[in-house]
Amino acid sequence: MDSLRKIGEYLDNGMRSPNPIAPILQTVEIDRPQQSVEVLQRPTNVSGEDILLGFLLQYDRLSIEQN
Repeated sequence: MDSLRKIGEYLDNGMRSPNPIAPILQTVEIDRPQQSVEVLQRPTNVSGEDILLGFLLQYDRLSIEQN
C-alpha cells in the first residue's frame, strides 16, 4: 500500500508521529517510532500527545461527504 510506504519514509526521516486518518473507515492510525501501530476505531478526539502540545482533533466533528 502506497500510504504505508509513505508513512515509513516519514518515520525514517525523523517525523515523530504521522497519524493517517481514514474518514470513511472511521479510523485513525497512531504511528510512533519503534512501536506497533495503534488503530483507533471511531475516536471522539485525537490528541497531539507530546509532539503537538495542546492540539486536539475533534474527530467526531469531521464532516465526510461521500459521492
